[in-house]
Amino acid sequence: MRKRMPTTMTMLLDILNKLFHLSQVVAQKPISKAKGESAILQESIIKEVNENPKAGWKAAFTLRFSNFTVSQFKLLLGVKPPREGDLEGIHVLTYPKFKELPKEFDARKA
Repeated sequence: MRKRMPTTMTMLLDILNKLFHLSQVVAQKPISKAKGESAILQESIIKEVNENPKAGWKAAFTLRFSNFTVSQFKLLLGVKPPREGDLEGIHVLTYPKFKELPKEFDARKA
């Protein structure tokens, strides 16, 4: 079977797609040092999740993450700490919180 050569249009779309993904920037204000050094697993969070009958899951301590701090966990997830001046000139967008979420939602009808 003969391999099909990409057309100029597909090559252009591929280049634009790569450029678009490379130029995306997401900025977040750095967390405080105290918060960054706090444990990622906290009894209060586990209690809050487990006492909520609508949570749909149960929270528990795991040995794998028991000694991780928030900063260490962010690195594990791929968050890179900002360097001095990295966030200058980047506007932070804020949106109002929803007052109340609907009790039911069906994306097929939205």
